[in-house]
Amino acid sequence: MTDELKHECGVAAVYCLDGAPEAARYLPDILTHLQNRGQLSAGMTTYSEGRDQLIDTHKDIGSVHEVFRLGHAAEGEALMRRYHGSAAIGHVRYATCGPDDPSYAQPFERHHGRKWKWFSFGFNGNLANYRQLKERLTQKSDYHITRDTDTEIINHYLSYELRGARRPSLQNVFHNLSHTFDGAYNICYLDALGQMAVVRDPLGIRPLCYAYNDKLFVAASESPALSTLGFDSVKSLAPGTMALVSNGKVRIVRYEQSPRKAHCFFEWIYFANAGSVLDDRSVYLARGNLGRELAALETEDTTDAVVVPVPDTAKPAADAMAFALGIPSVEGLLRNRYVGRTFIETSDRAAKARQKYSPLREVLEGRKVLLVEDSVVRC
Repeated sequence: MTDELKHECGVAAVYCLDGAPEAARYLPDILTHLQNRGQLSAGMTTYSEGRDQLIDTHKDIGSVHEVFRLGHAAEGEALMRRYHGSAAIGHVRYATCGPDDPSYAQPFERHHGRKWKWFSFGFNGNLANYRQLKERLTQKSDYHITRDTDTEIINHYLSYELRGARRPSLQNVFHNLSHTFDGAYNICYLDALGQMAVVRDPLGIRPLCYAYNDKLFVAASESPALSTLGFDSVKSLAPGTMALVSNGKVRIVRYEQSPRKAHCFFEWIYFANAGSVLDDRSVYLARGNLGRELAALETEDTTDAVVVPVPDTAKPAADAMAFALGIPSVEGLLRNRYVGRTFIETSDRAAKARQKYSPLREVLEGRKVLLVEDSVVRC
């Protein structure tokens, strides 16, 4: 699989079960807590039965703070008023796929005269059979693909499943798609009937969680985005299941069997927020366990040695490793907080790394350094 098709994004969904038109107001905070998953673009789609545009989408290149105008109170409030509605989905994008173009930002909205064929969705994942699915479409007469991204392919196949004069159930739609799609796909879906679907692929490759009470249903790629809203019970959506929300009701249903799991190791060692709980396991504690495993494998003489993490995500593993070895864990590298994640960069990554990290000579000079680096994933 090629690098340009790899996605690390974040998805979110909000449904005001009491019908309050406030769903959009929750999204900037939720997406900010998912900003570690995407800094290239951000966006949302909202639903309101009282608008001519039953579903309407706002998205652009930039951080959540920039796209939602959080630094400009009047402009941010104008956005919330324009996109008022009882349901909303959101997305942050982190991809090497496609240019820095607003048309690649998500959610993707597909207009149609029939309400159940007019939908929008946000996608986190990677279709392993993207090339085959694209070729299958382009072999059809007069078919044109405008973007080199699996998100557009999903858009076309979703549209195909909604064809015809009879409205299918969303459970059946995603059941059929599970036999078409191969790979990782978490999808937050919203249509012009006000139907919402939050879907996790049968392998459970990427994380997805949800919580709800009498008034509010929320879902997001990672648990801290929901815990900060005051929910005490945040649950992982089981692989092969989906949350269906409409008319103030929430149902968790299985759309496909999940005979085996295939979690993404990158989430555990690097990508996910250290405060997240993925499938009932703490990311922070899992990284600590990895550090203890590293200590058990260490064969070097550690006299006058120090453990240095590459900040920030390697710190739990480095601290646990140092504790197990009985040596200090020190900050030998300082990170420039104004430089984002650099592993995704496709060019001049060395220069970006030099800009991002500053070694502390006073801490490192003359010491044996055990460097714990959790993101050497690309050469």
